[in-house]
Amino acid sequence: MKILIRVSVIALLIAVPFSAMAQEDEEKKLGFVYATYFECDASKEWMADAIAENLFAPIYNAAVDDGTILAWGWMAHHTGGHWRRILYRVSGTLEGTLDAQKAIADKVQAANAKIAGELAVVCPSHEDYIWEQVVGSGIKERGAASFSVYLECDSNEEQRADEIMEKVLAPIYDEYVGDGKLSSWGFARHIVGGEYRRLSTMSAADFKTILKIRGEIITRLTGDDAPAEAKEFWAICDEHVDYMWDIQLEKP
Repeated sequence: MKILIRVSVIALLIAVPFSAMAQEDEEKKLGFVYATYFECDASKEWMADAIAENLFAPIYNAAVDDGTILAWGWMAHHTGGHWRRILYRVSGTLEGTLDAQKAIADKVQAANAKIAGELAVVCPSHEDYIWEQVVGSGIKERGAASFSVYLECDSNEEQRADEIMEKVLAPIYDEYVGDGKLSSWGFARHIVGGEYRRLSTMSAADFKTILKIRGEIITRLTGDDAPAEAKEFWAICDEHVDYMWDIQLEKP
């Protein structure tokens, strides 16, 4: 069982939108992601989606347009654990992430505090994470389907895992984006939140494509020609949880 877990981790390190802020290429600009993971009443999730589309979307879209944030999105659970919805936003700095949290929350409350409060009824519990994007394809429009891997890692070796991702594994993921098989991929480190220490994501046009690419990468990272660092990576981050998400709303 442990072997299967490790192989799956390697395959999913191909994955959301995330490179270093110092890069001059604007399409590679990343930053910090503030993500709220909701647990919801499945019979009323349509209400949460309606709130996101009709109340949140105009405010978040305007925040992207005026430079308050770099991107945002709303994603719905397809397959995976207990989280049912994600609301995320991307900022260029950690300070900007915190400033945007208050600025946008104030606008949402001013627009319709009653409707905003209904989200807490439909989705009564949540977890907040702040992620720092380490490497990836950058802030760009993603495919309709997203695959996220939430990793538990040895905190003493996490920086080494980041190095392996940047120097060894990233070129493989970039290859699939360059070929048009993946729409985006990214890898982020934990700043604030729960037990997960690293996040790996990828997106494509549909889940069949994602699972096909995942299989190809498993083969490349576990075969005779696989880089030795791949085994080192899963020794550092050897536990994980997988999610498949429908990207319902987003603006890069």
